[in-house]
Formats: sequence, structure tokens, C-alpha cells
Amino acid sequence: MELLNQYFEFKDTGERAIEVDPRSVDASRIHHLKNIGFNRLSFGIQDFDPEVQDHIGRHQSVEDVSVIFEAARDAGFESINCDLIYGLPGQTMASFSKTLQHIANLGPDRIALYSFAYVPWLYSHQSLMPEDAFPDTEEKLSIFTSAREFFLNNGYTAIAMDHFAKETDELSIAYKNGTMTRNFMGYTTLTTEDYIGLGVSAIGYAAEGFAQNTKDLKVYKESLDNNKLPIEKGLGLTKDDVLRRWLITTLMCQFQVEKATVNESFGIEFECYFKSELESVGESVEQGLVELTDTHITITPLGRLFVRNVVRHFDAYLKANKKPQQFSRTV
Repeated sequence: MELLNQYFEFKDTGERAIEVDPRSVDASRIHHLKNIGFNRLSFGIQDFDPEVQDHIGRHQSVEDVSVIFEAARDAGFESINCDLIYGLPGQTMASFSKTLQHIANLGPDRIALYSFAYVPWLYSHQSLMPEDAFPDTEEKLSIFTSAREFFLNNGYTAIAMDHFAKETDELSIAYKNGTMTRNFMGYTTLTTEDYIGLGVSAIGYAAEGFAQNTKDLKVYKESLDNNKLPIEKGLGLTKDDVLRRWLITTLMCQFQVEKATVNESFGIEFECYFKSELESVGESVEQGLVELTDTHITITPLGRLFVRNVVRHFDAYLKANKKPQQFSRTV
């Protein structure tokens, strides 16, 4: 933080957020994080149920998290987020409802409710989780919808598919007035064109191109010692990439796109350029997720819950991928 402050001029209104594992900190460390400049905290909680914690190998009690949470409030953090996951092994509607009540008692400003990504081909430790312990699709969806209803009844605004914010939180306000945006870390009230990725595996973005640092700490150090950027791979965006990124981001944040705006901004004829996509999105229209008119594409209130399923119609890379499944499925 001292080096960052030495080389960069930060705005007083800027967000300085850090994700914290509640098992790795105590009250003094929370206060230290605040003293060196952080103003937002995100706690990874997942689920408080003991059986679920046994399955995922992550044990943390409500009492321990409450102590850390109280320390964060006492330290003066402006915003506190909690990450929860649904679809974990051993999870049921009954068990997760208890976790939700504990979260309500803590009163975080924001909540991220993510669907569990079961990808054992990427994370070998997941192969140790018993497959018969996972809730089936119907149960998983019921857990999500009941959790969403719980948060709405407890003073939170539903931010699209998986975020919730207190009605007085600036993210909730931005969502309602149409100024909310999104980056690859999630929904945000702040927008920027460029990102600087610092650290092992960090992703940066500049001049319409992504660059990712090496995941190997030894290689990372050696590169820096030799005055080389520790970049392992990158991707320069095509005009089509830039167009689709804008379209998908706009649909995920404003939930509506005016075709004429796209035509003027990117010099295309929407109906012709996205002819096949408009045909495939007809499935989402039939499901009540999307409304199509001559002038607009609009995500319906129901569609906002499944907006990833809608925007995937415009993802050229997803359609072109002929390999076995590499990513987690949408709900």
C-alpha cells in the first residue's frame, strides 16, 4: 500500500477493497487494514452449516465471524460484503435458511449469492466432494429463489442475478437510476477504461487488450528481477469483441439495448449483424426472459434472474467452443 500510494494518486472517493477469509484475521488485523487505507471488506462465508462445511473443508463458526464483523464495523469500514454460495454438497433449503438468518443478523451492506461452480477438471480438490450430496437442480433453484425472497423481505435490493444491496447502498441506488456498470470482478458503481493487474495471475486491460501475469511465483519474481513484465498470456480484442463486450455488459447492467444506439456507435446494421443471434434468442423470448421489438432488446424482470442465460446468445466464443465443457453451467 505504501508503494501504491508512492506511485499513484488515489481519489478520496475511490474504492479500496480487499477480500478476507474470516479464518485468517483477528480484530487487530482488521483495524490494521483500515489504517493502511482499505475502506471496503468482503468476507468469504459460503455457508454456516456444519455438514456443508465438512464437505467443502472450510470451517468457521457464526460466533467467530461475528467477532470479526463487529471489529470491521468498529474500525469504520464504509461497506462490508458477504459472499454466499448455493448448490454446495449437503446443502438444503432448511439448512441454508439458518445461514440466511445469521447473515441478516450480521447486516452486511452487500451480499453476493453465487451458484457453486462444480469444475473438478479445473480444481482437483472438488473431486473429493461426494456427488450424491449435491442438491439436485430443482432443490438448488429453490434454495436460490427462497434466499432471494428472504433478502428482499429484509431491506435489500436484488441487483440482477446474484447481488443484493441494502436499499440505501450506493450500488442499489446506481442500479435503480441506471448508472451501474460491471467488470470481471462483478457489478460496481465506478467505471474505468483501463485496469492494471499487479501480482501473481492478475489480469490487466489496456488499449483494448487483456494481459494476464504468470501464476508461477518463482517465474513472477525472476521476471521482475530482470525488469520484465511477468505477463504469461494476452488477448487483443477485435472490433467484434469490443462490440459484443459492450452489448453484453449493457444488457447485464441496464437490461435494455436500443438497436439504433448500437448502429450509430459501431457502424453496423443490428438486424443483419446479429441475425443468427436474434433467431437463437427467440428461445429466451418464449421463456419470458426477453422482449424483442423493432427498436429494443429488453430483459424482463424474470430474465434479470437468468441474465447470463440470455447474454450467452451473443457470446461468439461460447458458440465457437467445440471442446468438452470447460466452464461451470449457468442455472
